[in-house]
Amino acid sequence: MNGLVLGVRSDRSTPEAVALASVLARSLDSDVQIVTVVSESWSPRRRAADAPAVQSGEQPTGHPADAVLQAAAQSLEADVQVSTLVLRSSRSAAATLTDHVEQSGADLLVVGSSTGSDGRLSIGSTTSALLHRCAVPLAVAPDGYDPPPGTPLRRVSVGVSGSSGQQAALDTGVAWARTAKATLRLVTVLVRDVAMAIPLAGYDAEAVVDAQWRADLAALQDELCAGVPDDVTVETAIVEGTSWACALDALDADDGEVLVIGSSPSGVLRRVFLGTHSGKIVRNAGMPVVVVPAAEEG
Repeated sequence: MNGLVLGVRSDRSTPEAVALASVLARSLDSDVQIVTVVSESWSPRRRAADAPAVQSGEQPTGHPADAVLQAAAQSLEADVQVSTLVLRSSRSAAATLTDHVEQSGADLLVVGSSTGSDGRLSIGSTTSALLHRCAVPLAVAPDGYDPPPGTPLRRVSVGVSGSSGQQAALDTGVAWARTAKATLRLVTVLVRDVAMAIPLAGYDAEAVVDAQWRADLAALQDELCAGVPDDVTVETAIVEGTSWACALDALDADDGEVLVIGSSPSGVLRRVFLGTHSGKIVRNAGMPVVVVPAAEEG
């Protein structure tokens, strides 16, 4: 991996994002660049200088956000290498983070959720903007994410359903599983509407449709498994529930697990555009989710 950028808030600690960065950096053999963005108006001198990077180990610049950067660096586990601490000033945290990712050549951005989401992902304004701007995989840690110290990436689940963004997610999942020596799991999530529990055609017809649906999904998963390299251990799962939260909970995630999903193409730019299902997964998952941008069209 060319590098991992950890985006942290400038006004408070972001322990979930720090914990996820530790798991991923450890398992994917990457160092960590820690970046925070403060209001553009905080210092005319630094604004004129475009808030140059503060290298790890140098003296603080005097802004309160320096303490947040230092705390994040100290909170990363001892076996994780911090290469750079970066404080930028800007009106847009999302734009500045994505610009830094591009300029640094990093190929992963890690952020946390908003608080108070009961162990699930909560997408605030900055993360929402990142989901539509980021040209590299974006990993989001759920509220309360706190794996035991030293946790490696043990399983990489990839959401598959035949969507257009599936291949990019699968490619990322295979690469990560290979590097981390983790298990690859191909996952399909089904959500059933309780209001449709009594079908007009009767239960026998519903059972036939359900059996065919599952057979088609199993065939898709088998086809994808056949393309996975022999040195990657692969398994499959089809889970369901009456809501996205219930269905995703049925995955029974491991502490060292992430769910990788693809996006849909959004024109000529390689940016994330969440489809209906991807967006619901991001907002209901109880494990870290990695959103992989769709390949460029044309």
